[in-house]
Amino acid sequence: MLRHVMLIKTKSGAPQDMLDDVFEALYALKKKVPGVMGFSFGENTHDTAGSSGYSHIMMMDFVDKDYYDLFHNKTEYVDITEQLKRLIEKDDDNALLVVNFPLNLA
Repeated sequence: MLRHVMLIKTKSGAPQDMLDDVFEALYALKKKVPGVMGFSFGENTHDTAGSSGYSHIMMMDFVDKDYYDLFHNKTEYVDITEQLKRLIEKDDDNALLVVNFPLNLA
């Protein structure tokens, strides 16, 4: 299994409803593309300096890297991420932090 994690720094004043639309579109796409085992997103509730300004997080679990690649190469996914990019801090090279790692369930 592969876990895909995205930490997001949104622009100051980015409308929450637009962020919700992006995440809901990703969730809808999850239903259309096989191999997605789990999907969650939400606003960061950790209010200390340790959050480094990240306002939202998204996590997706895939059967394996092949299914991850299938999902991320979909035209719909590319369109959705373009919407997201309009909502993140442009002047911060770390406004979008993405990591993938094998998920070993014990």
